[in-house]
Amino acid sequence: DSMLVATLSEGNVFGEVSFLETGNFGARSDVLADGDVEVVVISHDSIEILAALQPSIGARFYRSLAVSSAKRLQKQYAEMFRRVSLLAEGSAKHHQTYTVE
Repeated sequence: DSMLVATLSEGNVFGEVSFLETGNFGARSDVLADGDVEVVVISHDSIEILAALQPSIGARFYRSLAVSSAKRLQKQYAEMFRRVSLLAEGSAKHHQTYTVE
């Protein structure tokens, strides 16, 4: 079974958790495109070498990764809470209260 986790658009980043967890080789997701896309793959080793040679560039890269991840998490949490609220509203509408006198 597959499940839609996120819908990405131009400029979005994916795979950052696996990128940051260098020992986590078991994590895997399939990414499907509904049109033509251009993907840039950045290896962990190349970023580590760049960060060693140019620390300010490495710091900006990791900060950018953190910011984009935080923004996506905020959107996912907002969507999750919206869905939970809708479920709660639906449950309340179907729940009847009886008063015993």
